[in-house]
Amino acid sequence: MQIRVRTAGLDELKKVLDRKQEQLRDMSPFWRTVGDTIVAWTIRRRFEKEQDPQGRSWKPWSRGYAEYKRRRGRSGDNILTDTHELKASLNRTNSVIALRDRVIVGTNKEYAAIHQFGGKITTKREGEYKRNYGPDKRKGDHYAYSWTITIPARPFLGVNDMEIEEIKRHMTLYLTNER
Repeated sequence: MQIRVRTAGLDELKKVLDRKQEQLRDMSPFWRTVGDTIVAWTIRRRFEKEQDPQGRSWKPWSRGYAEYKRRRGRSGDNILTDTHELKASLNRTNSVIALRDRVIVGTNKEYAAIHQFGGKITTKREGEYKRNYGPDKRKGDHYAYSWTITIPARPFLGVNDMEIEEIKRHMTLYLTNER
């Protein structure tokens, strides 16, 4: 009795599996696309709608800051877009680091973290009086004072459940696409 096994197509299957193995070893092209998509979502869905990743509106400006902006004729500015620098810092070149197994999305602006997470900022001012302001505040005397402001969290980076599902769909397409 003899048993013969034909391996027609086995070589082609091996080639496909080798390509898939390479594709899984370095998924940076996939993660680059995910990072670019997250940046687009952040600009379109967060800054333009002034919402966090879960769709909750950002806290409004404090009364004092709103008044400050009104006095300077800037009351129409949107939250977190006073100079547009934070929003502009979110781009493919500066904001996305695609690695083999993940993507990192962020910004190079130092003040981004205080807006993302909220917190307190203490500012100090010191100098010399330029003219006399009374008997205990004379020209040349030194002054120093500080004040603290609290900035509420206004998260702009992150993904919500719907976006995670969209990323999963893209991953499925990436893994099932023949390359």
